[in-house]
Amino acid sequence: MLLLIATQSLSLAQELALKSKYSYSTPDLEAAQQLYSQRKYPEALAAFEAIITQAEAQQNYEEIVYAMEKKALALRRLNKYDQAIDTIEEAIRLAQLELPKEHILISRTYYTRGVLDHRLGNFYQARSYFDTALVYYDNAVQYDSAGYNRLIQYKYYAYQYSEGSQDTLLKYLDKLVELEELKPTPSRDEILILLQSYPTIYTQKGDFEQALSYAIQGYKYAKDHREEVSDRYFAESQYYLARVLYNKKDHRRAIDIGEEAMPLVEKIPRNQMPEYYSFNNLMGIAYMAVGKPQKALPFLTKAIELPIEDSRGNTIRNSLRFRAQVKINLGLCYLNLGADEKGKRFLDESLAEMKNLVTSPNSNLRVNYKHLGDYYFNKRDWKESLIMYDSALRNSIPSYTSELHGFPPTENVDFSYEDLRILQKKASSMKNAAFNDYSTEEALLSSRKYILETHKLLLSRRKELLATQGKLFLSENFKRLYENGLDISFKLYKSTGNKEYFNDAMGFASNSKAILFLEQSNEFDLVNNDQLNIDIKELFFKAKNNVERLQKIFDGLIDKSVTSDSVITINDQLLLARNDVQEVRDTVEFLLTQFDSKNSFVELLNNSKTPNLKKSQALVEFFYGEEDIYILAKIDDRQSFNRVKLDEQLLASIEQVIALVSKAPKAEEIRGQATVFHNESASVFDKLLRPTFDELDIESGHLIIVPDEILSRLPFETLVMEGGPSSFDELSYLVKQFSVQYQLSTQLLSNSWDKDKAGKGLLGIGFKQEGETSYDRGSYESLPGTEKEIRFLEASVPGTYLIGANGTKTEFLDKAKDYDILHLAIHGQADTVSRYESSLIFNGQEDNILNTDDLYRADLRARLAVLSACESGIGVLNKGEGTFSIARGFALVGVPSVVMSLWKVNDQITSEIMVDMYESFRESHTINESLRQAKLNYLERSDEYSAHPYYWAAFLQLGENVRKDQRKSGWTLGQVTLLSIAALSLLTIIALLLIKRKRAI
Repeated sequence: MLLLIATQSLSLAQELALKSKYSYSTPDLEAAQQLYSQRKYPEALAAFEAIITQAEAQQNYEEIVYAMEKKALALRRLNKYDQAIDTIEEAIRLAQLELPKEHILISRTYYTRGVLDHRLGNFYQARSYFDTALVYYDNAVQYDSAGYNRLIQYKYYAYQYSEGSQDTLLKYLDKLVELEELKPTPSRDEILILLQSYPTIYTQKGDFEQALSYAIQGYKYAKDHREEVSDRYFAESQYYLARVLYNKKDHRRAIDIGEEAMPLVEKIPRNQMPEYYSFNNLMGIAYMAVGKPQKALPFLTKAIELPIEDSRGNTIRNSLRFRAQVKINLGLCYLNLGADEKGKRFLDESLAEMKNLVTSPNSNLRVNYKHLGDYYFNKRDWKESLIMYDSALRNSIPSYTSELHGFPPTENVDFSYEDLRILQKKASSMKNAAFNDYSTEEALLSSRKYILETHKLLLSRRKELLATQGKLFLSENFKRLYENGLDISFKLYKSTGNKEYFNDAMGFASNSKAILFLEQSNEFDLVNNDQLNIDIKELFFKAKNNVERLQKIFDGLIDKSVTSDSVITINDQLLLARNDVQEVRDTVEFLLTQFDSKNSFVELLNNSKTPNLKKSQALVEFFYGEEDIYILAKIDDRQSFNRVKLDEQLLASIEQVIALVSKAPKAEEIRGQATVFHNESASVFDKLLRPTFDELDIESGHLIIVPDEILSRLPFETLVMEGGPSSFDELSYLVKQFSVQYQLSTQLLSNSWDKDKAGKGLLGIGFKQEGETSYDRGSYESLPGTEKEIRFLEASVPGTYLIGANGTKTEFLDKAKDYDILHLAIHGQADTVSRYESSLIFNGQEDNILNTDDLYRADLRARLAVLSACESGIGVLNKGEGTFSIARGFALVGVPSVVMSLWKVNDQITSEIMVDMYESFRESHTINESLRQAKLNYLERSDEYSAHPYYWAAFLQLGENVRKDQRKSGWTLGQVTLLSIAALSLLTIIALLLIKRKRAI
């Protein structure tokens, strides 16, 4: 901020040096202005009219325009808006006709015209006048510092209230902060007001993590300057923090902050704390969000008691607008309490009152129509909900004038996060209305188009978000959009049999999952480009690791208190770190613009290709929705599209299978457990796979499964295909008929990007610790089976093998980049709470834990990573994104094939399976075939106890199905011309100098 102020202050000083200060005055004008300042508006109006009459006789157009602008302001104070508008428009006409184009009064007349519209709530029109006023001000030969400040302030708020371009808002907000800081005695209250606008803007963008960071920063400013900040604005800083948490759906923390602030809020006299009513409104909706409408009602009742002051017209108008908004929340509260009639009446009254206050289109009306849309949607009145959501969009996007089923224009339109949510809701209503009326294919295709266009907007919005958490928030909250797309495609496919609708469904399913993974993987490949200077790479990965380190600390601290000194300190560092990452990322993209031949991330997802499958391979992709699970399958030229109801029984069966396979059995319970497992596992198979297998006539072969949500923790190989004996060693497991390969996304099947691979063979590392031994890899003690595992590999596969003290994390990171296969027979630990804590544990007492962020700079070129460790494939499960495991980290940094585990595994048996797997792998079988064969070998020599899936089914193969001696051909990104490399190196040096120079300022 200080750097920004210093730079902009210099440019402002240079500008003022080239202009003269504007001043125009006469004794009569001074006397009239004094009446105006004393709020004697009728007398001031008469005085300005007399001046205009006298100036007209003298044809003194500067004085005429000057006095007419003042007359318009006096008329506004008297609530004579129509006369004020006529007066200022005549002043604009005369100024344009009679004054020089560079005269500052032209700017002032447009400014005043904008003020009138702004006061009337016509923010879109006001924006246009303020834009014009600023153009004329910039071209004027005079300057007026106070007038310029007012213009920038009004321009900012007009854009904010009309939800204009967020980038424009940030630009003018920065300018307002600068202007206030430059004052000889800056107002801490005024600066705090401006700082609290940053969270509002980032909330509109949907970047809730940045919004939270700026809200915390505002609170920090209030706390640091507590003696100079009034009670009102200190309480406001808590209000904005609570509001961001509410928008971020962290409702419990929002309530905590609100309850902490309420004693101070209640203490401040009402006439000094108009936000008292806003605070109560926020507390009311927060309590509703946690399912406590009865507790919300008293807060909302207080909020609507805002007095309608009989003073200036804008105060009355704003108060009426606020009360109309509170009526919406009261309506929702009564609906939650079961008083539907009373709730609907409040919603209707609010809309009627708001229509009397503003002129459509107006963003104030959007929230009314949106909540009425929700009301009708919950009542399953699809046509009414469609109309309401459509009206909400038209009031938010003035250029939206096409028919009901037409999509809003996207060019030069900055969609807010709320706009995107309403688009999703409108698409749902369109779909349901079409289903309800058994409408034509055309109506369903209109809904489909809505979903596709909204998807494109979401991808564009993701690119603007600096924080990973913000991207995950989008994934979680817009998954329903893709479920609607699948629902439409399912109906169209079943009614027409048209393969195009099946392909649409595949696109919707793949676009709904692992988007962040693809995004980060694309970013990693971009930065890890051979053409980039090593300094740029180091700069990026250092900045990236710093963000993840700080985010990890921040997430841990905020669980205890949002407003602690520790959170505030880390928050400041986190904001700077995110900006550092963005700065380096922008530099990388600039450097590679002319040389990068790959598709961008957005192009990749907008132009999805049909997955590349070999003959007789079957692809099965799952979409785990709110009400249904969709199953899409493809083999050769045949496809299958099925849907199963996600009822409590199916979910219970899935959870039971996962629970049974991931826990070691007790000998005395083995037969009873086998019966339960048989029943539950067969039930899951019958619902999720049997219809597809029957339809496509699949009895055996190779399956590629793309799971979703909880299904990513289900080892499909353990599903029982047929009836028969309920003994673990006799069950007809799916693995006996199929090899199963897993993928995070079908995009990875159709977009395999080549890169240079390592030349050496295998790097194997085994964990060996002194002390007591254990056969459970959940402890950090010695693993006896790993020595046998590593010794066998050493005798069979050329490479480097490190056991015990030689196999440290440091040694791994130093050597791993040179090897084609990585085999880690070490400890693993999943964290199902934090995305950052799933890890591998190497030998040594210090710095022995490897997390995903450690892999960024490892420059891995391996084709295969075998993570022979506990829980290497599980971690936090995110809706719309998948599992954040250490295995995912290896895939993220470009390792195409990973063998991973889903639960804590038995050390001795794992080593046996690994030995068998490599026995087959070295004979040129694929890694997937080899892993399956190792499992089958184990089952052949097992009994009813040891055949329990806990012992043999933990390991899965994720990603490409590689062979030991396989090599890819074709050009890689490193094989470019020497001229390109030389040119890029020069650009890199320039970029580095610019970054260093910027940081030095």
